[in-house]
Amino acid sequence: MLRASLSRIHSHKNQRWMSQLHSPSPAQDTQRMQPNWSPFEKFTTRLNWLLRHGAVPPTVIRPDGFLRLSDVRSHWQFRRLSPEQFDELLAQDEGKRFRMIQDYDIRIEAEATWIRARIKHTLKSIDRRVRRIRSPDELPMAVYPLDARMWRQVKYQGIPSSPEDGLIRLRQDFDYTSTINILLDIPLLLSSGVQLFLHPDGTILTTGDATGGLQPRMFLEVLQVVVQRETLLLARRVTADDSGAP
Repeated sequence: MLRASLSRIHSHKNQRWMSQLHSPSPAQDTQRMQPNWSPFEKFTTRLNWLLRHGAVPPTVIRPDGFLRLSDVRSHWQFRRLSPEQFDELLAQDEGKRFRMIQDYDIRIEAEATWIRARIKHTLKSIDRRVRRIRSPDELPMAVYPLDARMWRQVKYQGIPSSPEDGLIRLRQDFDYTSTINILLDIPLLLSSGVQLFLHPDGTILTTGDATGGLQPRMFLEVLQVVVQRETLLLARRVTADDSGAP
């Protein structure tokens, strides 16, 4: 039988992207548009597609579907609109298709305006069921498992986000199938402005800190999984005398 235990190899208790968006093909962008559509109708069609289907890293895409409004304004589809024209068209929506909120943005260390579409998203990284974590009391722990080879890089550069969706996925328990388990400092994460979201399946999702990752100063402890072998049964070799052979 194999037994796995955790051995502390690092303790760090006291220390502490302009985004690009996926560009739709001309066919995708104009498929529904009609020549007689108003500027507002064209605007909302493009904005809906972008928020529901087209955003990709390094744009910050929160698990709850919100994107930073300044990133959306700067997308190439709206390059002919000034910020004032963009905001004027958006105001005509009156909150029917899009929702905006004010929330802290760790990348600019200030409040920012965030926007998302109200109807269904097709981006796999977005799930409207996620719940924002605002207190350390809401999570028992946040653990990032990895193998020993990755630890050599993560030890100095921090935990990277996924290149596919820009998210970092954490667990609420230890993973004994991984060589290394990094225990994150939840109070420090929250006080530093890192946004944590709890998925219904128990996964903790985050877009990381100002670098898009989680720097080593956010590590509380780093534990190594140690596997011990224990023999429960030893088969005795059968000899000629035991077999009763003449």
